[in-house]
Amino acid sequence: MSNNIQYFEKVVLQFLGLEYEVEKRENGSWSLEHSEYGTIDIFPKKQRLLIRQENKWHSNAFNWINENLLTEKFK
Repeated sequence: MSNNIQYFEKVVLQFLGLEYEVEKRENGSWSLEHSEYGTIDIFPKKQRLLIRQENKWHSNAFNWINENLLTEKFK
């Protein structure tokens, strides 16, 4: 298991789970629904995320999540 996946599951996912319903998908990514951004797919192995309604990819997903989705920050 890569370091990114371990960090996501032990830290980021814990904080996301406090505010959102996060589901693991069959392809190894995770998804959640957000009121402003819609469906967001998170790919922890490559630390990227996709905002589906905009079809926009973001690198450095963990920082983006922290800055844009979480009320309580993990860093």
